[in-house]
Amino acid sequence: LKDTPAAVTVINRQFLDDIAAKDVYQAEVWSVNAFPTYNPGNATTGSQNRGPNFSFFSRNYFLWYVKSDGYNTERFEFGRGPNGVLFGDGNIGGLATTMTKQARFGDKSVSVGARVDSYGGYRSTMDVNVPVNDRVALRLNLLHDRSTMWQDNSDQNRDGAHLAATFKISEKTSF
Repeated sequence: LKDTPAAVTVINRQFLDDIAAKDVYQAEVWSVNAFPTYNPGNATTGSQNRGPNFSFFSRNYFLWYVKSDGYNTERFEFGRGPNGVLFGDGNIGGLATTMTKQARFGDKSVSVGARVDSYGGYRSTMDVNVPVNDRVALRLNLLHDRSTMWQDNSDQNRDGAHLAATFKISEKTSF
């Protein structure tokens, strides 16, 4: 990012865990000059950057029309200004994108998370990374979320599974 001619706010995995943000909406309020938008009339979600206009969220720099959850997220990036189009399908206001977790080579790792809230909701996540051999690695992320809020009929139940694979073609190239 130091050589990138753009204003970008990066919210990494450790910061997401520190602020207990579970989706892109809760993370975006920690970025600079951007806020999430939601239009219940046509169920569009997106980001308002720098004031000029609305931009859809993206995932790995491709348009993504739904709210990204944090269980399979490595980091959120919020590019501001017209240079935001350099990093995906954005517009003059910028681009908000989710970078999903990738399978990594090295040590096997397992991470389990659980949380409860004061309204009776609960959330559990699991992240398993397994290097199969020198050329293949797999990563599985699971989610079970039963969120409730102070308003009646505002429950947000979500279950998810995300599988990522990395294939090492050569020492410097992977897919």
